[in-house]
Amino acid sequence: MDNLTRQIANFAADLRYEQLPPEVVAAATRFIVDSLACAIAAHDCEPARMGLRLARGAAPLKHPGRIICHGVTSSAESAAFVNSIMIRNLDFNDEYPGGHPSDCLGAFLAIAESADADGKRLIESLVIAYELFMRLSDATQLRYKGWDQGFAVGIGVAAGVGHLLELSWEQIAEAIAIVAVANLPMRNTRAGELSLWKGVATAYAARNGMFAALLASEGMTGADKPFEGKHGLWDLITDRSN
Repeated sequence: MDNLTRQIANFAADLRYEQLPPEVVAAATRFIVDSLACAIAAHDCEPARMGLRLARGAAPLKHPGRIICHGVTSSAESAAFVNSIMIRNLDFNDEYPGGHPSDCLGAFLAIAESADADGKRLIESLVIAYELFMRLSDATQLRYKGWDQGFAVGIGVAAGVGHLLELSWEQIAEAIAIVAVANLPMRNTRAGELSLWKGVATAYAARNGMFAALLASEGMTGADKPFEGKHGLWDLITDRSN
């Protein structure tokens, strides 16, 4: 396991509400309210209707996902996808250089109920995702290299869902490794004539992050060194391989 994967996983496993400054809790709460408002406004958008048609009737026995605004239960991955579509569709959700970190929230809202998580744990997961999204965006500058923000969304979701499910740091590390090597989207999504995919690309990344966390919870293992190893992120994107 490489050092960065271990650092991210330990951070995601260990963060506690009591460690958060009041201003961070207030900001996280504001982002949740803002994102829910965005989702309500876009609850009947065309991409969400598409996702709902695929999601209905697919609730599993383990880790069912809640689709907000519609009262529908589906797979956690489908719920993460549709929730994130609604949050993102109108393009009014919060923004950070490199993308929209609240695109991660749809996954947490999907799984919080079946994870039996309270509001504090939801905020913890949101803070984890925001911190990872911003730091990865700053460190990698992926958008300027032709890669899309979904990479940071996938990592943030995998870590945040792992925290919601109270996975061990080792399991969270495996989830991060899985999504890191399998979810590096191209920024062509936002070039040329824009399609519906432009508004749902990060929702797809959130879906992938969710599925990576669920796989890891069942014992799936990921790549050994997704960031620092041969053909890992530093090697291929930032030219900082060991």
